[in-house]
Amino acid sequence: MTSAEGDNIIELFDNWFKHYTEVTNHLAEMEENFKRASVHIETLTKTNARLQSDCSILQETVGSYQQQLHTVCDLEDEVQNLKQKIAEKEQDLLNKATESTATIDRIKQAHEYEMESSLASVKAEYDTKITDLESQLKMETEVERSLQSQLEDLKRDKDKEISRITMEYESKLVKAHRQKAQYIQQQQQILNQDVMRKKMQHMKENYEGEIAALKSQIQDLKHMLESVHQRRPGKDNEDNAFGEQPQPKLQPQKLYLQDRQSPRQRGQLSLRAQRNVSKYRSGSSIKL
Repeated sequence: MTSAEGDNIIELFDNWFKHYTEVTNHLAEMEENFKRASVHIETLTKTNARLQSDCSILQETVGSYQQQLHTVCDLEDEVQNLKQKIAEKEQDLLNKATESTATIDRIKQAHEYEMESSLASVKAEYDTKITDLESQLKMETEVERSLQSQLEDLKRDKDKEISRITMEYESKLVKAHRQKAQYIQQQQQILNQDVMRKKMQHMKENYEGEIAALKSQIQDLKHMLESVHQRRPGKDNEDNAFGEQPQPKLQPQKLYLQDRQSPRQRGQLSLRAQRNVSKYRSGSSIKL
């Protein structure tokens, strides 16, 4: 082997070793790159899985959004329909309001006409009632005057009747005292005579009964006169205002003892009777 061949072999070996070194380095670099690529692939795999999960979630979200969008579209359609219905209702209400306003105007006019007619009728009726009441008031005033006149006449008649009865009572009382004195004298004379005593007792009882009757009659007349004095003149007018009929004119009562008295007894007057009549008219009580 020549030196030239040895040099070629050495050079070839150097080249091969150099090439081997380069290949080894390249292999090491490729292994490093492969490792990095494996790590990157693993990272990409995880990222891809995460992205696929995110994509699924996104698809679900998009589907939900699409469904919501469809719902919104449906709601918008419904809103448009409702707006259209509201517009129709508003127009209907406006038409009804116009009709109601016209109806109310007609009712107001009819009511005003009816009120005017009723007012005129009521006014005429009240005018008639007022005229009737005024006429009735005049009649009641006349009746009141008539009753007042009757009351005064009755009072005068009662005063006259009381005076007459008082005088008769005094006359009978004087006569009774006189007869009592005569009776006492006769009783002393005929004390032992039974028949005469009974007769005188009977006469005494009769006279005492007449005196008691006169006293009772005078008391009744006093009560009647007091009731006439206490009666208010306006009471009859109030009764007539409530529809009651006026009372007829009162007449003085006749005394039942008048027919039992003799003309002589009626005509007897005494000073004591006159004094009692004066006391009675002035308000004093009669002493019996």
